[in-house]
Amino acid sequence: MAKARSTQSKRPPVERNAKPASPDKSPPTEEVIAEALQELNPQEIEFCEVYLTCYNGTKAYQQVYGVENSASAATCAWRLLNNVDIRAYLAKRMKAMFERTEEASDKLIQQLQYAAYGDINELVEYRREACRYCYGKDHLYQFTPAEFRRAEMRADADSEEFDPQGGIGFDPRQEPHPDCPECHGDGEGRVFFKDTRRLSPAGLALYAGAKVSKDGIEIKTANHERARELLARILKLFEDKTEVTVNLDTATLEEKYAAKMRAAHERQAQVLKERRSDG
Repeated sequence: MAKARSTQSKRPPVERNAKPASPDKSPPTEEVIAEALQELNPQEIEFCEVYLTCYNGTKAYQQVYGVENSASAATCAWRLLNNVDIRAYLAKRMKAMFERTEEASDKLIQQLQYAAYGDINELVEYRREACRYCYGKDHLYQFTPAEFRRAEMRADADSEEFDPQGGIGFDPRQEPHPDCPECHGDGEGRVFFKDTRRLSPAGLALYAGAKVSKDGIEIKTANHERARELLARILKLFEDKTEVTVNLDTATLEEKYAAKMRAAHERQAQVLKERRSDG
């Protein structure tokens, strides 16, 4: 049952066991509702949640309490918004909302940084690897074990003498041999696509999909220039954000207004005087 409070407002009877609706995309948790129900009734909580979606007390009150008269709704909404328990609940909910917004902003900036300045080698590499002659015996053609067995079988089937050439052990992952007489230490070029299941966060931000066609596989990447442009805009907004605080009481404002009015009257009198002189 809700506690008595210093600021009271007339409300229609409510069903105490009703579960408050929450139009917010990030509704309050069950724990938050349970805690709030110690001070507020379900309709008051619902009013707060609707208010947080529009920040219009009149509209929120009309929607929750079904009041058509906007003047009455505005008065009742003002009373609710000045209630100490409702103000505390709104402050708590707004704090949580801003924290989520800040976290989402940080994640967005991080993703843009990855997309703007990420290393394309996270996705695709062009490698210079050992050629078949780099590490073969006497720099002759080198087989893999399976290739060696197949070559032996073909030679046997053709009743030919098998030439082992550079032997077994070819591994394209090795660095090119600097003294190789065939590739002269340059090796052979090969395009290597990384396993997208094991990409780092930076790699995932860069990766925009893969396209398979008759010409081969195409790895799509995020637009670097677009990401940099968006990042620059966001950071520029942060840099240019300036807070201005003006503290003026009523007396000071009235004094400034009176001074402006006096100056305006003096200018008007001067103009009239000049016109009479010209006449």
